[in-house]
Amino acid sequence: DARLVQQSREAVGRESLSALASIEHKDIFTLDLSGADVITVFLYPRLMERLIPQFEKLKPGSRILSHQFDMPGVKPDKTFVVESKEDGDKHRIFLWTTPLRKE
Repeated sequence: DARLVQQSREAVGRESLSALASIEHKDIFTLDLSGADVITVFLYPRLMERLIPQFEKLKPGSRILSHQFDMPGVKPDKTFVVESKEDGDKHRIFLWTTPLRKE
């Protein structure tokens, strides 16, 4: 969604994070992610599973954070539950560090 990409870019600029973060509107299944240190995703588990080959190309120590959804077949390093200050909803955050630890 191009509108969401633009909103995300504006948020990064507003927070003065442009030198640290980039928002890309590209095909994640073919995008070269090898230069990334941290990747955040909000994708269903079946899509996370399809991304495993991409994540395995990341340099050791790279971090992958997922909001709400696990990566099938890969053990997370940590799982957090965060409560929203806006509405009190609880959100699960999964953290993996490369190389991935397959179950």
